[in-house]
Amino acid sequence: MPDGDRPLAPETGIRVVRVVVEELAFSHREDYLDLPAGTRADLGQFSMTMSVGLTDDGLRALLRFVVETNPKDRPVYNIKLRMAGFLEATPDAQPPLRDFAIDGGPALMIPFVREALAAVTGRGNFGTVWLRAINTRPISEGLRRMGPGQVAAAQPAAGPRPKRKAPKAP
Repeated sequence: MPDGDRPLAPETGIRVVRVVVEELAFSHREDYLDLPAGTRADLGQFSMTMSVGLTDDGLRALLRFVVETNPKDRPVYNIKLRMAGFLEATPDAQPPLRDFAIDGGPALMIPFVREALAAVTGRGNFGTVWLRAINTRPISEGLRRMGPGQVAAAQPAAGPRPKRKAPKAP
C-alpha cells in the first residue's frame, strides 16, 4: 500500500494523499563569490505563511505553506518555497477535517518544509539551512480566527545549528 493510502491514525478517518513542492526558487545573492570563506548560511528574516482550503463538502483539504526570504535583507540564499499537502477524510472523521487541518496542519507540514529547505540549501555554497523548531500554536490560532485563509507565522530561528562547546574537564 503506498504511503498516501495510510490514515494518519486508523480511528480518525483522515489520510494524507500527498505532499508536493509547488514552487521552488533558489539562488545565491549576487556577490556570493566575494564573501569570505566560512560565511554562515543565514536567511535573515524570512516570512512563513500557511493557508487552508476545503472543498464544499469538507472531505478534502489543501494545506499550503510558503517560506520566502526578503532580498532586501541580503541573505546568502534567496529562496521561495511553496509546498502543498492534500488530505482526504471520511464523512464521519473525528476530528472533522476542517479542525484537523487548522489545528494539526502546521505541525503536519513543517517537517516536509524543513526537509525541502535543507535539501536545496545543502547544494549551496554556504551549507545547509535547517529550519528550527516552531511553535505551531500561533499559526493554528490565526487560522482558526480567520477560518480557511492565510496567516503569517511567527519568525522562527533558522540557520546552522550553533556549535556546542566541549565540556570542561574536571
